[in-house]
Amino acid sequence: MTLLDMHSPATIACFGLAFVAVSLYALYQWLLPKPLPGIPYNIEATKSLFGDAPAMSREISIIKEFSKWLANQVEKQGSPVFQVFVRPFSKPWILVADSEEARDILMRRPEFDKPQFLIDGMQVLGDFNARYKTNNAFRDKRHLRQDLMTPSFLHNIIGPFIHYEGLKLVKLFEAKMDLVNGRPFSVRSDFYHAALDVMAHYAFGKNLTDSGIDPQLEIISKMELSEIPEGNIDDPVDLPEAAINPFFVAIHDLSVVVEETTLSWTPKLSFWWWRHQAWYRKIIIQKDQVVSQQVGKAIDNFNAGEVKTALEHILMRENAVAKKQGREPQFTSRSIADEVSLNLC
Repeated sequence: MTLLDMHSPATIACFGLAFVAVSLYALYQWLLPKPLPGIPYNIEATKSLFGDAPAMSREISIIKEFSKWLANQVEKQGSPVFQVFVRPFSKPWILVADSEEARDILMRRPEFDKPQFLIDGMQVLGDFNARYKTNNAFRDKRHLRQDLMTPSFLHNIIGPFIHYEGLKLVKLFEAKMDLVNGRPFSVRSDFYHAALDVMAHYAFGKNLTDSGIDPQLEIISKMELSEIPEGNIDDPVDLPEAAINPFFVAIHDLSVVVEETTLSWTPKLSFWWWRHQAWYRKIIIQKDQVVSQQVGKAIDNFNAGEVKTALEHILMRENAVAKKQGREPQFTSRSIADEVSLNLC
């Protein structure tokens, strides 16, 4: 090739295309997931820009649980430590399945803090302590929740209600068993409704009279054996499910949004988009309306000297901090409402 040929348009174009191709390939290789040495991982994930995300999306669409997918990765590998590539162009997540090591990391290792993806995912729930790194803002907000997991509060306030709710759950199961006559039926939603009742009682106590289990008991108790469709002894029975209070529906939907935000490749952008949607605003309005009413009832109870719920304990803590700082307590602040809403999701 002569010097003149090298400066021809065709040659320059070929060199340009080759340079672009090599650059794109180098960029592709640079963007591929980079596993940390010594920690097992899915080899196939390192061959795609999207890492484990496509396989994760497919599996979660079936099992419906992000945490179960994470557990499955550790179980498949048979290693207590595993790394996954959930978000493109990001560092891997390190999964630790050993309970003692996880406990040590969470309680005794200050160099580890909550990940940003979790903070971004929980922005749906507002301004509460878990949205912050371990700093003064986190400590100030966490202080409001002190004593809510002490043996005295759990044994005297929550324990008796869990026992009472458990008896109702057993009664519901017995009523369903009488109807299906030995055939199988699902109890998944029943446990969910019972958990809703417990969380609502933890937060608001008897101030909130709505229930998730009671409507189910009512609809099942009114059914007759003749209403059960015929089938073989091993055929599941699809029993009816009563509608629950719109507030409980909003709490359920909000927890789904939290999970979807956490799983999103761009949590902040997803949250920005969802908060402009009518369905999301409806959830927040429904939740805020009930929480605001409960805050008002809790303030009345606290002023009357009654402190029996999580919300009333939070108000007591806020009052103590306000006195110490020489200011008026901010019982109706957004932070108070968001702290108690966290108990429900």
